Amino acid sequence: RPEDNGGFAVDCGIRIQGGGYVRPRYNPTGQLPFSKYSFRLYFRGDYGTGRLEYPLFGDTPVQSFDRIVLRAGMNDHTSPFIKDEWSRRLGLNTGQVQSRGTFVNLFINGKYKGYYNPTERIDTKFLADWYQTDENYDVMAQFNEVRAGSSSSWRKLISNARRYDLTDSEDFQKLEQQVDMANFADYLVPLIWIANRDWPHNNWRAARHKPDGPFRFYAWDSEHAFQAGTSHNTINNELGSGNNADLAVLFNQLRKGPEFNLLFADRVHKHFYNDGGLTDAAIRETYDELYNTVRGTVSLNKNWGLNWIKNRRRNIMKHLKDANLAASETAPKFNQFGGLVPGGFNLKLTATKGDIYYTTDGSDPRVRFANSVSGTASKYDRAGGVTLTRGAQVKARTLNGGNWSALTSATFQVGDSAVPIRITEIMYNPQGGDAFEFVELQNVGDSELNLSGYSLDGISFRFAEGSPPLSPGTRLLLVNDANVEAFRSRYPGVRIGGLYEGSLSNRGERLALVDRNGETVLSVDYKDRGAWPSKADGDGYSLVLANTDGDPDAPANWRASLAKGGTPGKPSADTPEPLVVINEVLAENVSTVKNGTRFPDYVELKNVAGTDVYLQNWSLSENPAKPRKFNIPAGVVIKADGYLTIWLDDDHEAPGLHAGFAMDNDGDTIALFNPAGERVDVITFGMQVADHSIGRSDNGWVLNQPTPGKANKNASVADLKKLRFNEFVAAAPAGGDDWVELYNMDSKPAALFGLTWEVGLGRFTYRRLSFIPAQGYQRFSADEQPGVRHLDFRLPAAGGTILLRDRNGAELDDVSYLTQEEGESRGRYPNGNGSWTTFTSTISPGKANYKPPTTGIRLNEILAINDAAVIDPIGRSSDWIEIENNSSRSYDLTGMSVSINRMAPGQWTFPEGTRLRAKGRLVIWCNGTRDPALGPVDYLNTGWSLGGTHGSVYLFNAEEQVIDSIHYGFQVANTSIGRDKNGDWELLTSPTPGKANALPRLTATASNVIINEWSSGGRGDDWIELYNPNPLPVDLDGNHLTDDLSSIGRTKFEIPPLNFISPGDFVKWIADGDLSKGGDHLNFSLADLGEQVALYSRSKTLIEKVQTGQTEPGESEGRLPDGSSTIVAFTDTPSPGRSNYKPIESAVINEVLTHTDPPYEDAIELRNLGEEPLDIGKWWLSNSRSNLRKYQIPAGTTLPARGTTVFYEHQFNPAPGADHSFALNSAHGDKVILSAADSGGDLTGYRI
Repeated sequence: RPEDNGGFAVDCGIRIQGGGYVRPRYNPTGQLPFSKYSFRLYFRGDYGTGRLEYPLFGDTPVQSFDRIVLRAGMNDHTSPFIKDEWSRRLGLNTGQVQSRGTFVNLFINGKYKGYYNPTERIDTKFLADWYQTDENYDVMAQFNEVRAGSSSSWRKLISNARRYDLTDSEDFQKLEQQVDMANFADYLVPLIWIANRDWPHNNWRAARHKPDGPFRFYAWDSEHAFQAGTSHNTINNELGSGNNADLAVLFNQLRKGPEFNLLFADRVHKHFYNDGGLTDAAIRETYDELYNTVRGTVSLNKNWGLNWIKNRRRNIMKHLKDANLAASETAPKFNQFGGLVPGGFNLKLTATKGDIYYTTDGSDPRVRFANSVSGTASKYDRAGGVTLTRGAQVKARTLNGGNWSALTSATFQVGDSAVPIRITEIMYNPQGGDAFEFVELQNVGDSELNLSGYSLDGISFRFAEGSPPLSPGTRLLLVNDANVEAFRSRYPGVRIGGLYEGSLSNRGERLALVDRNGETVLSVDYKDRGAWPSKADGDGYSLVLANTDGDPDAPANWRASLAKGGTPGKPSADTPEPLVVINEVLAENVSTVKNGTRFPDYVELKNVAGTDVYLQNWSLSENPAKPRKFNIPAGVVIKADGYLTIWLDDDHEAPGLHAGFAMDNDGDTIALFNPAGERVDVITFGMQVADHSIGRSDNGWVLNQPTPGKANKNASVADLKKLRFNEFVAAAPAGGDDWVELYNMDSKPAALFGLTWEVGLGRFTYRRLSFIPAQGYQRFSADEQPGVRHLDFRLPAAGGTILLRDRNGAELDDVSYLTQEEGESRGRYPNGNGSWTTFTSTISPGKANYKPPTTGIRLNEILAINDAAVIDPIGRSSDWIEIENNSSRSYDLTGMSVSINRMAPGQWTFPEGTRLRAKGRLVIWCNGTRDPALGPVDYLNTGWSLGGTHGSVYLFNAEEQVIDSIHYGFQVANTSIGRDKNGDWELLTSPTPGKANALPRLTATASNVIINEWSSGGRGDDWIELYNPNPLPVDLDGNHLTDDLSSIGRTKFEIPPLNFISPGDFVKWIADGDLSKGGDHLNFSLADLGEQVALYSRSKTLIEKVQTGQTEPGESEGRLPDGSSTIVAFTDTPSPGRSNYKPIESAVINEVLTHTDPPYEDAIELRNLGEEPLDIGKWWLSNSRSNLRKYQIPAGTTLPARGTTVFYEHQFNPAPGADHSFALNSAHGDKVILSAADSGGDLTGYRI
């Protein structure tokens, strides 16, 4: 794929496709088209995989294929080569199912065959996939060719079309049962627009699902289109009444009836007007996409298509009008063509002449066949308009002199911009097994919903194309396909809307409804534990959504069904009206309501029964699954219409009832239970505002002024137009999440419930009862996770638009952005109304944006791999961070903090009273094996170690603002990175903790770096190893790794700053295509069957490339010895990040003696396994994989056949502590490595 160079490698069958004209004339060395065949690919178990599971045609509902046609373009083989694909895509623009395609350069056995157009093949599997049916189809093609099934139904259709009187309503309706009329019109219109010449006698497909489905039509092979001029009249010529081809006969017979003509005119109006799929703009968009795809490969003059688009519309509209197939001139126009509108929106309709009649229930204002005004239609009042207070599908026509115009139809969503559908019941762990699972969906809106192409994640189900719309209030039941008859037996009479594959997780999972664009519409993250109803976990009960406007991820918004088995496809029984309800909750009582000597949170109950209620053994809990957290004692009575306050603390000396538990002001749940333990009432809330309660009102739960024991009093809330996007991150560092920050500029708290977020085509409605304080900031993670601070979408790093709407759909704020880099945010400065700017060192989620200080405390030096270069105060070789005060005054560090690898203020906080003098430096140790609390006092230890392959360090001030940060990659052991005299970070010559930084270390360029080892297609992730043969460290900053050697693709992955390779050392990059996992990950993976991988310099000059091959699990390929030109397979010894080797097979380390006392010595014994003496002179012994050359065996040393040789400590450890000596560590264990060498002492790559 051009966007990421991804792809697939699977075995399949191949055969020649079609080509009856080309085949006898085929000449591979001749001229086109006779040198180019079309092919068909078969994905079968006989060849390899049973189906191709890959998004070959992009993000479409069908991504699994068993056959693909590689179209050569016989009559459009060179240029423009897009005629047929353009034709089929215009058919897709009408909303009908058509064969989808793309473009590729084709190689067979390494030989280039030209550019091709892979497409779906229109056969029974294609139809079954798109319509979600079995493969029982009749499929017809030109010249009465039967592609599947039989021709009897087709012959009957054409016969009936010839003999029926299609002006008669009964005959017309009989034919409607045999032909999908709207589909037929939508099929014809694009082919008329392209002026298809080799048609309709040729090049078509039609199919029906047996036994009684109507025929639908599919475009195929439009290579002879666009050949006539733009004034060509396809209706009078190819479709003329003199043409006896079946499609022409069917078309002309239908045209004799006024119903078909008006239906055709309706489809023309739908597609050619009001942003339909065949407007010039829509056609141009399709053409531009095709042109940009083939540009550079196909020699295509762009003006060829642009001229056709420019001139075709006026001609075709005249042809359609002359044929009585268009009626748009007097069709009504809307002042807004559907979409989201606020409540009370005034819809204005206009027309050039005649009276307008409209409906708001989705019905046609015209009565079919009678040609009269429908009883559900209203005559439009030009003065008053149409006021929309709820969602509506408005359909309107103009009646002028007895003639009806084409239909103008638009769907309006009033208020909430979210798609009005909910998952309302889930049976995830039924008694009897998976066969009795189900998921229930409900349309909770006011108009029909078209779910065609939608799918469910968590289970495998997709709504077929052409699925009937879901009516308002209607429930749709999806059932596990394990045993449908058993399900019907348990639930007789229940209507099943679809069968899904797979099973719902009994432990809980994310269940999401996804639209045809791949965007999440809604999701539920249910669980079998915590606060989720336990009775739904195997006891026979289902989960039932309690409030369709509530948060679907909140456990308190779900209850167990009242009866075992649930109520699939039916309304759930209502729970009895409660006697007592939760009326008010204060979750952050700082200073507003005092009880005794404290300011505790509280819950207020209200009696709504109209009579006194005795509350003995009623209970209250913050966990709906554990009702008995606080039992109300005997003698407590709540008077009719009275209130009872329960304080959420354990101060029993204070007046009143005390629950003994508290609530979280960042979001919590409180539930009330009757004496039987049945949940009577529950409220789940989100982020709260200090000294404000939430309480019941006529409009649901709202923000209140605290009034314990009294009637609720609403608090003023912010004007949401003062809510702003203030900062966001769309390219979070590894392990982090994207996020968006909101800023409330108002002097009152802002209510967030019901706000809708839009990112691209995706929407998410926030349904938590949360607030942002006046002048406050709030950060939300864009991670598709549940929770009060989480959003059900992700931000594209490549750029996009974020938009916020209020509950009525009015836009509050938006921000568009381009590609964002890791380590930066975009934010407003000044906050709220300032211009957007990029922040790097002062990213401040949830806080005011600010500019970095020019002087003061900053990070100055870091040592991430400290083997023995610096010893800390307790005798360890710990990693460390140095901070510096570059100002002229002393700083108190109290409240400041440091975090490692994630932006987490307070991860480690400076001890109170810590000061840093002017121009001073302070070392902070990073010993991850020791608890910081263990001290000693002068040992400042974060308790976290630094990573040697990548990491980040953040420094925060006392207000938890980032004042400095550093992100780094692969480091050099015992060598620090620090600031130079200009403040830039460099690799230093030596670590200098607490002192002025050393000079930058001399480094080599990457010009000699070698791709040394790699692995793909095995267990775990793919990886690539780089080797530095230089005597100096290599600075990798700005160089590029890629698996795309094209001029565009060679910069696919740019290596970030502060990435180094030590002299003679190795680094391992993980090629998994997921940069979010860490700084040592690449944004591409390796093809299983092999591909080229390259390293390019900053100037895009090739440094090194290798051809990877197919490796088995647990294997790798690479150079032996390191850096050589010999490529071998390492079947048993892959060594990512270390020297490559193969095992020595002729000798073994036979015995090791350690922990000896004088006069004895530690010793290493080698044994020769062969029958001939083995010369091991110049070989090496070592105890370190990073330094294999410690002790060199003297020249001339020979292992006798089947014999042994012993080396003693005085030999391999002549100078303890020196690089060329080593001792065996008996206390902690050690290793011994024998490496073979050539006569010059150079390693051969073989070792044990």
